[in-house]
Amino acid sequence: MTRGRFPEGLGPAVARVRSADGTPVGSGFLVAPGTVATCAHVVAQALCSDERDTSAPTRPVTVEFPLQRGGVAYEASVSAWRPVAPDGTGDIALLRLPESATTPVPLAGACDVWDHRFRILAFPATAEHGAWIGGRLLGAVGQGWISMEADGTAHHISPGCSGAPVWDEELGAVVGMTVATDRGRTAATSYLIPAAALLDLQPGLRRCPYRGLDAFREEDAALFFGREKETARLLDAVDRHLVVPVAGPSGSGKTSRVRAGVLPHLRAQGHTVSEIRPLPGTPAALTLARALAPLLEPDQGVADQERGALKLAALLDAGGGRAAAGLGQRLLNHCGPRGHVFFLNQLEEIVVAEPATARALLALVVALASVPAEDKRLRVLATLRSACLDDLVEPATAAVLSDCAQVVAPLGRTGLLRAVEGPASRVPGLTLDPGLAERIVDDAEDEPGHLPMVEFALTELWSHEQGIRLTHAGYEALGGVAGALSAHAEKRVGEIIAEYGEKPVRSLFTQLARPHETDGFTRKPVRLSPLPPEVRSAAEALATRTRFVRITHGPDGEPIVDLAHEELVRSWPRLRRWLEDSRDFRMWQERLLQSLTHWQDTGEETGALLRGTMLATSLERAADPAHRDGITRTEHDYIRTSHRHEQRGLRRWRFAAAMLVVLALLAGGLAGEAWRRGSVLEARGQAIASRALAEEASLVAEVSPVSSVRLALAAWRNARGKEARQALLDAFLMGASVVHGYRGQGAEQIHGFDMTPDGSVVVTTSQGPDGAGHAQVWSGVFEGRARPWPVRGIPPGIPRGAELSDDGRLLAIASEDGSMGVWDVRRRTRLWLRSSPALGALGRVETSALDFSADGRRLLRLAVNRTRGTGQGRQPTALVQIWDARSGRTVPASQKGVPPGPEAAGAALVRDGREVVYLRRDFDDPSAVQEPVAELRRVADGAVRERFPEAEWIAGRGTDVIADGGYGRHVVQAVKEPADSSKRRLLAVESAGPDVTGRYLVELIGSLSVTDLDTGLRYSVPCSPRLGELVFTRAKSAVAVLPGGNGTPLVLLALGSDLLVLETTADRESPLPDVSPYNWSSDDTYVRSADGTYRAQFGETDVGQRLVVARRGREHAADPVLLSEFDGPPAGAGFTRDNRHLVLWNGNLLSARSADRPGAADTAKFSESISKVVPVYGSSVVVLTDNQLVRYDVASKRRRVLADNPCSGDGIACRDIAVRPGHREVAVADARGRVRLWNAETGDKREDTGILLADGGEFRSKSMAFDPHGKTVATSIDKTSIVRWEVESGRRVGRTVRGGATLSALLLAADGTLVTEDEEQLALWRPEDTREPFLRFPFDTTSDDLRLTPQRLGPRHLIVEQADTRMRVPLDPDSWHQTLCRRWDGAYTRAEKRLLERAGGTSEPPCP
Repeated sequence: MTRGRFPEGLGPAVARVRSADGTPVGSGFLVAPGTVATCAHVVAQALCSDERDTSAPTRPVTVEFPLQRGGVAYEASVSAWRPVAPDGTGDIALLRLPESATTPVPLAGACDVWDHRFRILAFPATAEHGAWIGGRLLGAVGQGWISMEADGTAHHISPGCSGAPVWDEELGAVVGMTVATDRGRTAATSYLIPAAALLDLQPGLRRCPYRGLDAFREEDAALFFGREKETARLLDAVDRHLVVPVAGPSGSGKTSRVRAGVLPHLRAQGHTVSEIRPLPGTPAALTLARALAPLLEPDQGVADQERGALKLAALLDAGGGRAAAGLGQRLLNHCGPRGHVFFLNQLEEIVVAEPATARALLALVVALASVPAEDKRLRVLATLRSACLDDLVEPATAAVLSDCAQVVAPLGRTGLLRAVEGPASRVPGLTLDPGLAERIVDDAEDEPGHLPMVEFALTELWSHEQGIRLTHAGYEALGGVAGALSAHAEKRVGEIIAEYGEKPVRSLFTQLARPHETDGFTRKPVRLSPLPPEVRSAAEALATRTRFVRITHGPDGEPIVDLAHEELVRSWPRLRRWLEDSRDFRMWQERLLQSLTHWQDTGEETGALLRGTMLATSLERAADPAHRDGITRTEHDYIRTSHRHEQRGLRRWRFAAAMLVVLALLAGGLAGEAWRRGSVLEARGQAIASRALAEEASLVAEVSPVSSVRLALAAWRNARGKEARQALLDAFLMGASVVHGYRGQGAEQIHGFDMTPDGSVVVTTSQGPDGAGHAQVWSGVFEGRARPWPVRGIPPGIPRGAELSDDGRLLAIASEDGSMGVWDVRRRTRLWLRSSPALGALGRVETSALDFSADGRRLLRLAVNRTRGTGQGRQPTALVQIWDARSGRTVPASQKGVPPGPEAAGAALVRDGREVVYLRRDFDDPSAVQEPVAELRRVADGAVRERFPEAEWIAGRGTDVIADGGYGRHVVQAVKEPADSSKRRLLAVESAGPDVTGRYLVELIGSLSVTDLDTGLRYSVPCSPRLGELVFTRAKSAVAVLPGGNGTPLVLLALGSDLLVLETTADRESPLPDVSPYNWSSDDTYVRSADGTYRAQFGETDVGQRLVVARRGREHAADPVLLSEFDGPPAGAGFTRDNRHLVLWNGNLLSARSADRPGAADTAKFSESISKVVPVYGSSVVVLTDNQLVRYDVASKRRRVLADNPCSGDGIACRDIAVRPGHREVAVADARGRVRLWNAETGDKREDTGILLADGGEFRSKSMAFDPHGKTVATSIDKTSIVRWEVESGRRVGRTVRGGATLSALLLAADGTLVTEDEEQLALWRPEDTREPFLRFPFDTTSDDLRLTPQRLGPRHLIVEQADTRMRVPLDPDSWHQTLCRRWDGAYTRAEKRLLERAGGTSEPPCP
């Protein structure tokens, strides 16, 4: 146990009870706000009444707090009473004060306090003004009282001590109340009544110690656990810096750390504090003025303070920083003895919405806080997301912000465990089932934003368990950490929807989140008053009856409504679906709001009104019934004003145009025909050029992605034909996530690549056509202004390795001939060059590793000869070389322990370069090494300092070793730490190893993903199947990652001859553990539940078939299980509609496993081999065998035969079976191609539907697709044709789709849009397309992984959830064009201009 520090605030919470004549008769203490605990006999003695009377006294009791300033006294009433029993027990009284006196004492349970040291602060007769008495606690006696043994001090536990709080020095809290049972002057016997017994007398005093989705407050400091080190770090930063930005991702607890961790300490030191939450739409000067007004004029009323704030705002607007400094001088006369702290909370909300306003506010508070003072100071704390720092920096504040940002990471396992157990220890009588805290942490550790989810789950568990004991059973009933939030949201918000309707509730929630351009949402507070009445009513109901919406007051006193926490967006599927469906509308609305704000700021100038495309779009949105109510009255007025202004301009233009037309008609008759013919010829030429450019874009994609995207844009610029459209889609899939793209040195392929940890310097190496080695050093890559310069003096041949020192001052390059050189980056000069060492009898020398020490003073090269020995003396050889980095002087290095050539997988210097870590692993032949291992050795003598078994990679530039944890899991072990400490576990399937900075693990599983080795958080590059394919085949080792960019990392990719900077998004879920670690896992073995909560995959291992099932967010905790019921691989798998069971089948055997507990299997045998199983409703599935159609309930194990011989053919299988959505029906295509329908619930059959499926062929699983409502179905009528049918009538609808190869129907939308599979590609057909699809996608997937967003909700998107990747692809070419133009615009290169000239295309920029 850790010894608890005696709290400074305990003394003011201790009370003295006096009789009517003023005589002290006992003690007491604040056990809850406004409630004092004391002994019943103390109250009886004060009132001269009977302590055994069962009725509570009605007269007031005098209670004073002598250790508070001024010795405050109250007349208290008895609120709870337990008289002294005949055996002396009972003896409790709770007194209600007329007002809250001070903060109550922190409480803890007294379950196991034997031999703990205690201290009490009481008022015995020998010390009327208070005395400290110490001792130790003994064992429990009757009624749960605990014996107390006092030390032989000057004061004894006498009657005046009864009612005093007992402080346990081991637990650091009050564990109970003192009772001196002997009423003599020196009591021989004293006991402790546990704090739980005090609160049980009035159960409402026992408050929940968890905060749900709410941030911790200052008054919650006693419940704030797990962040002690971070709090000390922040306090130190406040002491040293003028401004301290506290940056971190959503859910990391930034606000709580400041409020409950930092601010109480600052107040205790003598600071006063103001919290400011800037709101979009409020000028910076007014925001600051409203915070200053109550500080400078504290005696004024609210109205006067608002008038004063307006005057201060005008002063700040006129005088800027000078005026702010003057106000800072005034504030020093009105603040605490140590100064004042401004806390800018959730600053990112205004940074994202109005970055200019945010910068102006920061400049003002910096000027305010910069005033000189001797004994006082002004400081600024600000919480925001990491990415927002970039948008805040400007010349005026850059110096202040430099090196002062404090990055807050999500709690690690130890801290999270303390955050669960610590608050529980503060509630007397509250216990947790053994292992529950660890289970909660295990479930939550891998969840993004896990802290609010844990707090919410614990808050719910408290309310369900009545705050007595938190149990495993109650936790399971909630659905665990992942399920508690969504389940509670569905229940509570569902009640509001039932009362107010879904429309206003949905409208409110969509207004409370701001969409990002690529993916994700951030919360956005809105003012309550402008909302429509029905939405306002729903907001008030949600705020009072749920924990998901808050209504607070802004700085101007107006009510604002806000999401309780952004975690709602991530963890509540319904809200996420609402937001995704409204994304396009909300993005438009945010742009409209920016224009509206600009118009208002300019004094409503006509030049700031809407015009052109934006006005046309706004008029459509305003008239759309689906979104009309979501537009505020102010926004409607702005659109109408813009429209009226445009109409007036059009009328003037039409008059002038009419006059010009009259004149033009007189002269234009002869020229018209010539112009028409010229236009036709020009259009044909542009179409030909467009096709040529589209083809060229495809050809150069692997060599130069930058040129490929720009040529696709040029093709679209020349003519919008099908080839250009397809090229534009391919470019979008490859380049939509690119923030910046840079062309390399001509057409030279980049072979080597490195980057400093801060991204300030990048080096690339290549080889020219003449065989000469080239290298370029780049700066400004992540800022969009890359400036490369060539490195001179590189030896001939391809550079085989390049390494930058961490500070970017030195560059080392190892060449193909084995030579080694070092350059001074700043001076752009070579410092030294060394020739190749002699290694082995045959083969060339390779560089296996290059590494600078952390201080840049030493350089290591691991040189190897990978020629394998043949028994004739040729042995694999390796040599470690270490130099003084600047002089090139050789540093003596022992060769002891250096792995032989083929096994020398890596090496890195540790810290100052006096130790080295070697990686021994043979990637070409893993069996050649008995045990992959990393060893930490001393450079001087080769002595082993530490061994790391099962090592895979060296990471963190020598600070970490990554070991294989099995099934795609990895263990990150800090070098130079004890073997059992500093281990971090993470899941990264199909990993290609660390990026060049060593901080992130790169994954290539369908797309490009990176996992932060420090936090375990995973990020992916969205919309990148084409890019992922190129990375996998050409650039596995050329990836660097830089923290930043919208709160998520940026990825630098060397691809072909180009450099690409890509943005990432935080993943909501991790990949599944690798069920076949040594085999390729196919997407065909991967299934997902209908609601996306569960995923599963099976595969072959060396011990048979294994299966892994994981709940979303708990992938790390999922372990593969053996499929022992099957002899071979399952023929198929799927989840039931209730998402509770996974069903697998093979032969005539069906196996059902619980989604939460997949280790056990319930099997069922059928008479014939199973062709397919489809889920229909609940836990029921329909099983199609060779001779029967059976409904089977996997939960009850009941079955019902729906039909015998449903395929109507002797020994011939059915062609397909599919579920008809919304009707509990299955459609079966028999052996003759006739489609019949069976009601799976009643068994009713529709024999003659009139719907046909292709003749001939075997059973196929992709030949029939229903629309989401089950009204139409698409089937193959031959191998290359698909027909749409109306299900009820059996008649054909729409046009027949005819492809050039075998077509399979995958997805059908309600409007007839069709997605097919053709030669491992997806194709999208609009209702009007017949011979050629509108789009082709360069990937394939299953129908379960596809979704089309409804057209009525805005521009259509194709949603692809394939294995562990998710893409959202807009289907509008103009959208691709706009996205690419925002990031890829620029002048053509000479090579691109030659291509344009050769194709005959226009050389005008592709993005007008």
